[in-house]
Amino acid sequence: MNPSDVLGLLVDFNQETLAERISPDFLYDGLQFSPEKWTKSVKENQQAKAGQEKTIVEFISPDGKLALNLQVVVTPGMGFVEYIPALRGIGAESTGRVSNFQSFSMLWNGKKRPEGKSPLTLAGRLSSVVVRRQFGSQCTLQDFLPQPQTLMPAPGFDTCVMESTRGSSSNDWLPFFGIDIDDTTHFNLAIGWPGAWKATIKTWNSCLQAQVGLLKTDFQLEPGEEVELPTVALQTFDGQLEDMQNVFRQYVVKYKLPRDEQGRIILPPRTMMFSGTITNDALLKYIDLLDKANSGLDSIWIDAGWYGTDREVAWELHQSDWSCTVGDWRINQVNHPGGLKPVTDAAHKVGMKVHLWVETERAVADAPAVKKHPEWFVAADHMNRMLDLGNPEACDYAIETISDLIENQGIDCYREDFNFNTIPFWNQADNESGQIGKAEIKFVNGFLRFWRTLRTKFPSLLIDNCSSGGRRIDWTTISLSIPMWRSDFSCVVSPHNCEANQMAIAFLSPWLPFHCSGHMLTPGLFYDFASATVTTSIFNNCDRCWFMPEPENPDAQRILGNLHVRTGIAKRVREYCLGDFAMLTAQPQNLTNPFAVQFSKGDSGVILAYRRPRGGDQVVQVSPKGIDRNCVYNLEIFEEGLKAPRLATVSGEELARLSIELPEPRSAKIVFYSKAF
Repeated sequence: MNPSDVLGLLVDFNQETLAERISPDFLYDGLQFSPEKWTKSVKENQQAKAGQEKTIVEFISPDGKLALNLQVVVTPGMGFVEYIPALRGIGAESTGRVSNFQSFSMLWNGKKRPEGKSPLTLAGRLSSVVVRRQFGSQCTLQDFLPQPQTLMPAPGFDTCVMESTRGSSSNDWLPFFGIDIDDTTHFNLAIGWPGAWKATIKTWNSCLQAQVGLLKTDFQLEPGEEVELPTVALQTFDGQLEDMQNVFRQYVVKYKLPRDEQGRIILPPRTMMFSGTITNDALLKYIDLLDKANSGLDSIWIDAGWYGTDREVAWELHQSDWSCTVGDWRINQVNHPGGLKPVTDAAHKVGMKVHLWVETERAVADAPAVKKHPEWFVAADHMNRMLDLGNPEACDYAIETISDLIENQGIDCYREDFNFNTIPFWNQADNESGQIGKAEIKFVNGFLRFWRTLRTKFPSLLIDNCSSGGRRIDWTTISLSIPMWRSDFSCVVSPHNCEANQMAIAFLSPWLPFHCSGHMLTPGLFYDFASATVTTSIFNNCDRCWFMPEPENPDAQRILGNLHVRTGIAKRVREYCLGDFAMLTAQPQNLTNPFAVQFSKGDSGVILAYRRPRGGDQVVQVSPKGIDRNCVYNLEIFEEGLKAPRLATVSGEELARLSIELPEPRSAKIVFYSKAF
C-alpha cells in the first residue's frame, strides 16, 4: 500500500479496496472542502514507531490563508489507520470561516467488495448494518452498557447519531464503537478528543457513510494560529468480532498505553484510598500499620479535602466542604502541618507511592486564583469558574500548580477530577467572540498541552483520569493516563453494588486493558474484592469504614489479614490484563445470569467467575479460549476464606469444559491456570 493513497482515495488493509473515500470534511467560506481543488503536498516515510508508517499530507486553501495538516499513521499488520488533523492560519490576514468540521468522513460502497465476498445487498441495498455502540459513564448501573442500533434501508431507520451533551468525551457515549457489515466484516472507530463530539453513521443503497467531528463550528484563525482537532482511528477486520477486539486491545498495549522513562508500561497501582480530610498523624499511622502487615500495596491514595484555608474539617469526605473549596490549592495546615511532604516521605520510605486528587479545571468564585486573575476564568453560574486552559497563562498556572505538588510535596500519581459540564462555559465564550466552537477547541488544545507537559517533565508520572468517574476516556487520553475510577456509581450512588463493576469489566475490557474501580473495605467479602480487582485493586477507606489505626480493632485485623493475599492476586490478574480478553458467559446485564471472564497470555491465564445475588445456578459452566485439549494444566483456585490457593491438576479436555462451583449467592472464584506439559 502506498501511504500517500490513504487520504482521499483508498484504505486497503487486507489488499482489498474498502473505501471510496476517507478524508476530513468541512466548509470553508461556505464551500465544501475538496482535496482536488486545494494544493496538496505529501511527506512520506516520516518518523514512526516500529510497525507503523507515517505520512503527512498538507492542503493549502485556494485563497492561500488556511493549511489543513493531516498526519496519517498506518499500521498494516494490525489493520489500523490513525487520522490526526490540524488547521493553521498561513496568510497575512485572518482565514475564511471554517464550519461543520468533521475530522473523519468515510464513504464505503458494498457493491465493490472483492470477488468471493457476498455483496451484502438486498435489491442493490445494504440489507442491515449494526452500529456497536455503548453508553458512556453517567453514574448509573447502565454505565458502558451496549446499545446496538441496526440500520436498515428505510426512512427513519437508516441513520445513527451519537452526540455529546457534556464537555467530556465519554459522558454520553463511549468514543469507541463498531460498525458490523456482517458476521465477519467489521469496522471499529476510536475518537481522540477530550471534549464534546458527534458521530453520524448512515446507509443508503449500497453505501455506508461514517462521519466524526465537533458538535458545531464556525470560526476563523489568525495568521500563525494553529489548532489540533479530533483524532480518529479506524480499524478494519475480516473475521470474528472477539478476535478483532483482541487485536484492538493489543494495539492499545503496543502503541497507546503510557510508558515511563525506561519505556515500561505504567501500571495501575494497587492502592488504598483515604479522604484528604484526615490528618497527617492518621495517615502516618496507617502507613506504618500497612507496612508492618506486609500489605503489598503499591501506593496510598489521598482523595479530595486536603486543601483550602487552615481549618478543622470533618473526617468523613461526604460530610466535609471539599467541593466548596475547590480551586484553593493551598494545603490545609491544620490537618496537614508541614504540608503533605511528611506523608509522602513516610510512604516512600516503605516503598509506597502517593496518589493525590486535584480538580484543576474548576474553581469556586472566591478561590484565590479567581480573585487574583479573573481573566483566567470563565463564569457561567454563580458558584463555579472554569479555568480557561485555552489561555496560555492559565494553562501555565495549571502546569505550575501540579508541578509544585509533584516536586515539593513528593506526589507520584496525579488524580485529575472534572466535576462539571463545560459546554455552557464554552458557549458563553463563543457567543462573546462570535467564533462558534473555538472556545472548546482552544480549551482542549490547552488541556492536552497541560497533560503532555506533565508527562514530558515527569516521565514516570501516572495521571489518573477521573473526570467525575470515567467521563473523559478517549483515544487521546488513554495514551496519557489511566482511568482509575471508571464510574462514580461505585462510590456516590451504590458503593456495594458489585454487579456494576462486573458489567464494566465485561463491556470496557474489549476496548481497554486498564480501567479500574474500587470496593469498600467492609464487609470485605471475596465477592466484592473479585468484582473490582480486574486491572488493579483499590481498597476504598474514604469514609473510615474501618476505624483505624487501632491495631486491636477486629475489623482492622480481619482486613489486614486479607490484604497481602488479595494484593498478590490483584498483581497477577493485572499482568494478564495486558493479554487477550474473552467473555465466558452471556448477557451480564441480566443479573440473574452467572458471570465469568477470562484474561490470557499464551499458555496461561486467569478465569474470574461469579454467582450473583439473584443467581440460582450453583455451578457455572465455562469454555475458556485457547486451551490445548491434549495437554495438562495446573490450577490455583482462590475463594472466600482461603489464605492460600487450592491446587489442582486437570486435563486440557477438562479445562476446556470447566465447571466452577459457587454454592452461595454473592460468591466468586478466581482460577489461575498454566500449562504443565
